[in-house]
Amino acid sequence: MKKYNTSKELFRSEYVSYSRLSSYETCPQKFKLTYLDKIPCPVGRAGQLGSVVHTIIAKYLEDVRSSNSLVETDTSDLYESTIPTCKELREAGELTYFLNEYEIENLLDGFAKLLPRVDSQSIVGVEVESNFEIQGYQFKTITDLILCNANGKFTIIDFKTGKPEYVDDLQIQLYSIPLFEKSSASEIELIYAFLRYGELKRLRMTCKSVTNFSDKLIDRVRLIEADKTFFPEPSFLCDFCGVREHCHEG
Repeated sequence: MKKYNTSKELFRSEYVSYSRLSSYETCPQKFKLTYLDKIPCPVGRAGQLGSVVHTIIAKYLEDVRSSNSLVETDTSDLYESTIPTCKELREAGELTYFLNEYEIENLLDGFAKLLPRVDSQSIVGVEVESNFEIQGYQFKTITDLILCNANGKFTIIDFKTGKPEYVDDLQIQLYSIPLFEKSSASEIELIYAFLRYGELKRLRMTCKSVTNFSDKLIDRVRLIEADKTFFPEPSFLCDFCGVREHCHEG
């Protein structure tokens, strides 16, 4: 795995993603250790819990999509996937922590309660991976769910298992860019679905706002490229950091 001396080398040789931008915002040194030095950063317990829940939800939504039906409110099959999904991810080495069935099903309950609020829409895509260019930089995104109603209005939904205060609007706004490029949409509804709290946060992105958004996004990329020191940013998150033993603050 190739290591990089600068973030510019990384971004130009590979791609930019929200997770990479977010990693730098959280702690510049973690960004350097993970993405430039290529030190393996194990996924923590919270991340693995989110992965299990996202996998179960994605399988359910793919089943709905494959049946060519609208989004349904019957989620009874959802909970039956808990044990086999955990087993599957554990065997693949993606699940190393013990997860209580109750905490998984609590998040699935949140999904079941929120789903009727987007009822009667067709599923355009689940876990949609997109690769696209913004001002010469290659970007990569994976969007949880894209819906479309009878009037051709698109909705993007991102499922969150964590707290609303840790969410950055930039993430879901970034997800809208490839959809604008592939469709004639003038406006896209963006929804964060907070499964633990049964809450939705709604935003809108218009075609006219894409240019201004793209400029601000590239400003963030270039800010990272200009950093030569990558100082650590100590916080309570240090206790859960997968590369802490390599950190100057470790």
